[in-house]
Amino acid sequence: MDKILTLCAGGLIAGESALVLLHMNYPSARSWSTLKNILLAFADIALGSLLVFFAFFWMDEAGSWLLYSAAAVLIATHVYREAEYLAGRTDPFAATRGLFIFNNVRIALLLAVSAHSLQT
Repeated sequence: MDKILTLCAGGLIAGESALVLLHMNYPSARSWSTLKNILLAFADIALGSLLVFFAFFWMDEAGSWLLYSAAAVLIATHVYREAEYLAGRTDPFAATRGLFIFNNVRIALLLAVSAHSLQT
């Protein structure tokens, strides 16, 4: 079960962020395409891909610190996006209510991966 959760979380995070980066090429997204948002998207792709790697090639005790580190960084960046949106910043990563809700889903998946991995 933990491998499935990890695969879902990593694939969802990396895939959605890749789509966000593709969308940045459209003129309507120019104001959203700040360095901060681009770096957050690249971090999602890198760390989400790392979670997918863990799902396929589970590195039990030796790599668990890396899994927890990746999950912790992802959770922290997603909580930062929540704070940005709630504070009403002009360039939040979660620019719409839909992205804000989807960000909450991603946080819930990451917490589920972390909690389930700690139990095993």
